[in-house]
Parts: sequence; structure tokens; C-alpha cells
Amino acid sequence: MIVFYNDTQGKELFPIENLDRLFIYPPNDFFQHLQTKISLEGHHRKLVNEAILNREKKAQILEKEKNEEQKRNLLKYQEEQRVLRLEESKKIFAQRQAYEEKENQRHFEEIRQKEEVRLEELRKYRELFGEYFRNYNLLLLREFDYVVHHPELDIKDLEIAIDWAHFSDTQKSEILAQPQVEIKALEKKENYKLAQMLSARAAEKAVIEFFQSKVKSCKDISITQLVDNTYQPEYKKYDLLVDGIPYDVKNARRAKDNREQYVQHVVPKFKENSSGQKVQIIGTLSEYLWAEFVWNHEEASKETDIYVLGEIGKVNLEKVGFYFNKSGLLEIEFGKIDLHIEQSLLPPWIFEFPDFVYTKRRSTLLNISQIDLPSYDQWVIAKDLVPEFRTKNVFPLLLAMGIDLTKVWPEANWVQCQIDFLQELYLAIQSLGAKRPVIYLSILRHFLLMVRNWHTAGDYHPKMYREFVFPQIAKGQFLNENPLFLVDPLKIIDALITTLSILWDEAIEEIKQYKIFRLQGLNILQGKRPNTSAYETILAYCGGNLYDKHGHLDGKCGVNPLHLKNAHGHCPHCHRLICPICGFCSHYFDGKDCPKREKRQIEYGKKRVIEQLYQDSDYEILF
Repeated sequence: MIVFYNDTQGKELFPIENLDRLFIYPPNDFFQHLQTKISLEGHHRKLVNEAILNREKKAQILEKEKNEEQKRNLLKYQEEQRVLRLEESKKIFAQRQAYEEKENQRHFEEIRQKEEVRLEELRKYRELFGEYFRNYNLLLLREFDYVVHHPELDIKDLEIAIDWAHFSDTQKSEILAQPQVEIKALEKKENYKLAQMLSARAAEKAVIEFFQSKVKSCKDISITQLVDNTYQPEYKKYDLLVDGIPYDVKNARRAKDNREQYVQHVVPKFKENSSGQKVQIIGTLSEYLWAEFVWNHEEASKETDIYVLGEIGKVNLEKVGFYFNKSGLLEIEFGKIDLHIEQSLLPPWIFEFPDFVYTKRRSTLLNISQIDLPSYDQWVIAKDLVPEFRTKNVFPLLLAMGIDLTKVWPEANWVQCQIDFLQELYLAIQSLGAKRPVIYLSILRHFLLMVRNWHTAGDYHPKMYREFVFPQIAKGQFLNENPLFLVDPLKIIDALITTLSILWDEAIEEIKQYKIFRLQGLNILQGKRPNTSAYETILAYCGGNLYDKHGHLDGKCGVNPLHLKNAHGHCPHCHRLICPICGFCSHYFDGKDCPKREKRQIEYGKKRVIEQLYQDSDYEILF
């Protein structure tokens, strides 16, 4: 007998382990029952398998739903986190923006405060120096015009010029009858002579025009030589009577091929009028023109304006010479050019305009002198702080006022060469006044002092003079026509500084060999070596002549300045510089014409030998 577990629910058949569920089948019924059970078991297993599959699918579905739910939850969480982060970012951004606004406000407040301080400083320094520079600008305004349009010459002027030229009575009559025709017909030498005299007369009329707007009375004494009147005894002694002061007009003409230069003013001994009053010399400069173009200047192909250069008197000349004639360094000689006639060569730097034409300058400097001078440190700050002050140069203003910069601004830490020059110029101004000759000779003498003491000169260079004497209108740009707010028509002082700079840069080794110096005539600087007696020329001008192809005089050479570096060395006989253009060295040496000059000038292309030692054509004698 086989015992089976009977599952009444028909799910599975298992061995019976529980007796209360035991059934005993008969044998025949067993097999039948077994067969039925097997059939039921296969169906049951199919159902089981399907149930299992369904359960797995359901599990998968549940798992998938669970995963999707997790994903949704994750996405929801991520979104929530993103929103939180965004909110946090907004919060942080708002905080940062508030902080930056606060910082910007603080920064702007600092800037505002600094700007207020700067504006206050600006106002302060504008007040400190504003009055100085308001007057500074006034001083830059031209107070007078030294350039005079060429005056018209009439028949009386021509008659005077003919008399001065010593033409014959016949020539005089012919020229006066037909001036334009007869002047053109003159031979070249006679034309040259008449041109000189016409230019001299035109210069007298130009000076009259210059003076008339500035003085009460200006009388033409020169014209009185044509008539018999009370002034006739005086015309030989002076040309003009200006507010009771006698003036002798001396005209020079520009070099033929270089209108920036001229030769010299030759002055016979200084005169006195019949009352013993000293006659002042007033210098002028005109163009190099032939007689027909002086007579009718409108037909000239070049400018014909006449420059008034200023005046000089014998007393002032002697004062200048006495003050600057320092034994052992510099000697000044207004030399004679002829062995038999006392005449002086007046250099262009010796002239200065009379005080009455500087009315505004005088009153302006007086106004500034009433203002308390700020410290040098304040000036440095002001120049850096105030834009309009940066292009100004206060030194010439203070020097023009007669202030010793080294004393009032010791904190400037001047170097020794600056101290020496400032004191040199200050003392000269105190003794002689602020004048062109004073500035010129102060610069020259200080330069020679630096040459003598070149080994201790330090950072010295002649270009430093510009900063002290010339007003400044832009960075590095100086008004070289207005040293110490004076008027220098030919920029002579600037030309001196330029020349000294060249000599310092290129010829210091040669110049430092000289220990004693001499300034002669028209800007001839000479030096003497130790243990020698001969002076050698360092700086000069060319006084030689130019000639045309026929050997006729064709004007002055006029190279100026002529110095160690642009000359063709020294003449071995007279020790003067040799002009590179015409070969000229000097007219006189030991009372004779330099024997080397003639041959050299021929070699330099001259066609005609100069036969006379002294002629009117050699030097322009000005009447």
C-alpha cells in the first residue's frame, strides 16, 4: 500500500506527514487515482509556472514602478535642490550687490573727498601763484614793436645821402634831377656807397617813427644840414633830439647772403652836444639793398623792414666794461679798428632799449614785488598740481625782480654751478640793472669760469642758462626773444647759449687749454694759454668781403658765429680763426695787414686783392 498526501485544494501532492490526512486506496483505484493525479499535477504545474511568471512580471512591474518613483523622487529632489541653490544664489548675489554698492559708495565718497582736497589744494596754489602768473602773462605781451616798416624817402633824404657819399656836384645834380634813372646807372662801387648812405638816412627816419609814439618830442636834427637854422651847428654831433636827449643813429646792414647776421656798428668816438651833454648811440639794422631799392623799397624782392636794436651811451658802456673786466679771467675791449682814427666796434649785445619803452614791464614787476613769495616746495607742488603752471618758468620772473634765488629758495638744493651763475647774474643786475648786456656778459663770464674749473664743473652744461633767463610757454619751448622779459630782437643771447653749448660739447678739450680770456670789438672772444703772450681766437665773426666775378665788392661775408669747430683752424701768423667761406682771418696784425690773408683769400676764390688797409667798403661806417 502507498500512502500519499492529499491536498484537498488540488495544488500539490507531497508525502503525507500528517496522519489525520492519510487515506488508503485500493490497488485498482490507486492507479486510476494516480493517473488522475499525474494529469492534475501537470496542469497544476502549468498553473504554478504561470503564477510564477505572473508573479515575476508583477515583481518587475512593481520594480519598474518603484524605480520610476525613485527617479521621480530624485528629479523632484534635484529640482528642489536647484531651487534652493537658486534661492541661495539670489540671496548671495543680493548680499554681494549690496556690499558692492556699499563699497562703491564708500569709494565714491573717498574720491569725492580726495577731489575736494585736490580742488582745495588747487584753489590754494592758484591763489599763491595766480597773481604771479597773471603778471607773467602781462609781461609776455609785446609792449612795443622794434620792427619799423621802411620809411618813404624824399628828395631831401636823397640829397643828404649824396652829400654823405661825397659825390661831385655834377653827379649830385644829375641824380637829383632823375633819381630812378641815374641811381640805376651808377657804377657798382658808387651804387654800394650811395646804398649805405640811403640806408643810414632811412634808419634815422625809422627811429623817429619808433620814438614818436612814446615820447613828447622827437626832432630831426640831421635834416637841418640842408638849411640854415639854429640847429645847424648840432647836426654834425647828433641826428635826433628826443625829449631833450641827443641821439646818434648808427645803422648796420645784414650780411648779403644771410639775413640773420650782420657785420658791425662802427662808431667814431662818443660825442657831446654844444652843451656838453653826452650823445646816446641808437643802433638799427636794415636789409642789404642796392641804392635803387633803398630809394624805392617797394620794388625790392626781399623784406625791407628796419630793426631798432636799442641804445648805448659812453657812460653805460664804461660801467659795463668796468664791472665785467675782471683781471685774471675776462677782459673786455671795445677795440679800435684803425691805427689812426679812434673808433669803436659796438657788438649787438651791447644795445638795450631805453627805460621809457618798458613802462608796462616796470609797473608789472613792481606789482609782483608787493606779493609775498611762497616757498620753493610750494612752487614745486603748484607746478605739478596746476595744469596752467606746468608750462611756466618762474625763475626769469624772480630774477627780473632782482631776487637772489639762492637766498630765498635755499631748499631747491641748487648744484654749485647753478649757485655760481645765479649769484653772478644777481650781483650784476644789482649793480647795472636787468639789461641785455648784463645777461650776455654774465652768461659768458660764468661759462669761462666753468671752462677754467672744468674738472669740478659736475653736471654743468650751457643749456641750463635757458631755464633761468627765458620765459617758458610749453615744455622745452622758451621765448628766446625775451630774456628776463626784455626784448632781444636778434636773439643774441640765445645764439650765445647755442654757441657755448657747441663749444662745450665739441671743443672743451681745446678751450680748457686757455686760462685768460679777452672779449674784443664785435663778439671776438680770445684766449691765451699759460706761458704764452699771443691771444688765439675762440669765437668771432667774419669781417671779410665777398666779390663778384669781376673782382668788385659784393657785400660782407658775415659768417657769425665763427668758432673753433666751424672755422678752418687758426691763421699761423695772426692767430685769428679762418673763415671757411671766404678765407678771411684779420685785417691787422702788429700794425700791418696779415700777410697770410691775401693769398688764402685768392685760394678761396677771391678775384681781386684788397689793396688798401682800411676803406669804407671794408667796414660799414655808419653816419
